[in-house]
Amino acid sequence: MTRTLLVYLHGKGADPSAHHELIQKIADKYGAELLALKAPFPHKDGFMWFGKTGRAGQRRIIAEQFNQSVENIISQVEEKLHCRECQWDNVILCGHSQGGVMALHLGLTMSPSRVISLCGDFPPEITYSAAIDKKVPLFWIEGGKDTFLTPERKNSWQKLKDWGCNLQFRRSPHSSHNHLNTEIIDLIE
Repeated sequence: MTRTLLVYLHGKGADPSAHHELIQKIADKYGAELLALKAPFPHKDGFMWFGKTGRAGQRRIIAEQFNQSVENIISQVEEKLHCRECQWDNVILCGHSQGGVMALHLGLTMSPSRVISLCGDFPPEITYSAAIDKKVPLFWIEGGKDTFLTPERKNSWQKLKDWGCNLQFRRSPHSSHNHLNTEIIDLIE
């Protein structure tokens, strides 16, 4: 039997070591091997998956960076999967904040076994022309003390729910945006 791979995507301005203790406990919960990836673009003291630019009064994802990060993640995961002789259905994607955006996107397009978004959001400009996998279990964990995300961003999970995705919303009462409580482990299945 092939062991599950938990792929962790850190938040903007962080690196793969962010929240390591909690992420390792999540991997242990599933009996998974942990693969923590580093975003490709420098940001302050860490890294980011994509930048944003202002257009017509709105902030938009820089599509070239977003797409480059997607390709980078797919390449690293598939390199690991090739060595393990398994497929994406043996992958759990877990992302924090901006890494949660990446995990959700890849969850809809690559069909992993599940996705865990920790204090993430789903930008309104992301749409799909091809069919997405609405059956993948998406666990959206909101920090009950998260004052970083706007209410609009906190409620962006509704877009995925409206699309008919298999989304389960949970709130971690004692977590803030950057301080994640271990109660999260009990909120995911």
